[in-house]
Amino acid sequence: MTNFALSEMTPMQIGTLSQYDLLDGELLLQLYDIANPADRARIRAMLVIRAKELGVWRAYQSVLNEYDREQSKIDAEYSDEDVNVTDFSFQNAPLACGKWIADEKGVRRKKADGTLQWASPIPVLPTALLENISTGTEKVQLDFVKGGRRSLICERSVTASASKVVGLADKGLEVTSENAKLLVQYLGEVISGNLDKIPCHEAVSVLGWNKHGFMPYTTDILFDGENENRHLYRAVRAKGEFAQWRDLTFALRSNETLRIMMDASFASALVEPLSALPFVFHLWGKTGGGKTVSLCLAMSIWGDPRPGKLVRTMNMTQNAMLATAAFLNSIPFAGDELQTIKTRWDSYDQLIMRVTEGIDRARMKYDKTSEIKTWRCAFLFTGEEPCVKSSSGGGVVNRVLSFENTEDLFSAESGSSVMALLSAHHGHAGEMFTDCVQSQKDLPERFRELTGKVRELTGTTDKQASSMALILLADQLAGECIYKDEPPLDPAISALYVADAKDVDPAKRAYQYVLDIIAKNIRKFRPDKDYKGEIWGRIDGDAALFNVTVLRQELTNEGFDFDAIKKAWRQSGYIQLATNNKYTHCTVCNGVKARYVKIVQPADELTKEDDEEELPF
Repeated sequence: MTNFALSEMTPMQIGTLSQYDLLDGELLLQLYDIANPADRARIRAMLVIRAKELGVWRAYQSVLNEYDREQSKIDAEYSDEDVNVTDFSFQNAPLACGKWIADEKGVRRKKADGTLQWASPIPVLPTALLENISTGTEKVQLDFVKGGRRSLICERSVTASASKVVGLADKGLEVTSENAKLLVQYLGEVISGNLDKIPCHEAVSVLGWNKHGFMPYTTDILFDGENENRHLYRAVRAKGEFAQWRDLTFALRSNETLRIMMDASFASALVEPLSALPFVFHLWGKTGGGKTVSLCLAMSIWGDPRPGKLVRTMNMTQNAMLATAAFLNSIPFAGDELQTIKTRWDSYDQLIMRVTEGIDRARMKYDKTSEIKTWRCAFLFTGEEPCVKSSSGGGVVNRVLSFENTEDLFSAESGSSVMALLSAHHGHAGEMFTDCVQSQKDLPERFRELTGKVRELTGTTDKQASSMALILLADQLAGECIYKDEPPLDPAISALYVADAKDVDPAKRAYQYVLDIIAKNIRKFRPDKDYKGEIWGRIDGDAALFNVTVLRQELTNEGFDFDAIKKAWRQSGYIQLATNNKYTHCTVCNGVKARYVKIVQPADELTKEDDEEELPF
């Protein structure tokens, strides 16, 4: 039978049901689970039409009649006004439960003949309703006793459907296909009959900033997403002693690389309140240099930093990575060994653009658009190679702060001892830092001032300056609320991490690449009498004529596109147009007439040494 719930099936889907599907017991139970009479009648009519198409209408009608009679008996048996109340040891107050007997023995009711119908063999009670402030989805908290008091949270639609509620057996509730319908009836009666008594709370299903504070530290709002991300949620918590963690990390912050790594982690919590963009901080270099331990150090701010907890391997699917980022929301995503994702993403460029957009792609279900997930955090990556290549687009370069580590950050012995201490003491600083952020009134002004300072000192772009300013501001706040006697970093340090504005411009990078190609293949432009290879063009005074087909191919090989950059080249004076204002000159090189692009070097970009040599090529 189809996996779709009957109440959500379209006429076309019902039209695919076989005669055996129509007689399936679960499908028939779903029909009687539909609460709205109009919807039930509509679905029933479509099932009847399908039965007639299959030629089994008479048999199907007799089955429906039997189900109708059974439902009528149930309704008649429980139509009087007597109402019981729950009697559980864990309840805050008794709740009306109709004819159900709900006590420490479980939940059941008597039929007219005196026999019992059991909805649950264990005590179970809806104790709270939760409305997610982001999605508007309502969930219900069920408390039950099974080897002690336990609790679970699920969607209201689950407790309203016999076919769905059996899934709660995986979470410990004693429910089977036999008692599922009775359990749904019991839960529905208790909830609808006690809406004024069951507390209703606002809830969120992601970590980080919300209108009440920072989850998981705020107590003004509940969390309803633990079941979906249980292990990750449990990793974000304090353990051990703050003083031990502070003493260890204060000593380690004397190493500038480790300090910046920690500050990038702190900075993740500033992205949302300062309306900044998510960014990538990438520490790369030789294997065995201590990159993984440094990543664990940065994540110990928020919780358990061990690999598999808050530090994740990059060997995961795209959907898993983005879903994790959406759940963390404001807490940094820490990914170790970036090079392991090469087979899962088309390129690092695609990865960087996706994660720094801060929004996942919309996905269509068969009947509706699913929730679009978002995040506002930093991404801390480590790897053995840079994630920004010479062919990367300007948008990619703009979103990455990168640093090559050439030293051993830890020895083998110190790395092991640091990890042991971080595993035992972690997670205290996150709450202290976010409390500090909420107490500051001048953060936007400080952020703007630092952004301008970085831009002035480095000549970088606005986006690069903004990301670096977040790190510098996080460093200041960490010194104020955690490391009381630590002076802030000098903004001049930014030059080690940000890209020059000209390095962000893909047209300028492509132009420099072409100059390098000409220098590398000079004999293809200035062949001597013994040269027998390809001719790509010629050097013509202070310009180089470059065969347009070869030029396009060379640029493509490096990830550039000639048509995308040619206008920028013209505006920058890197090429000379033909007399007809076209980008190519039709001329003769080495006795062959073809189309060539005339590459020149603008006078304002010539250095003194270039000018003395008189020729740029």
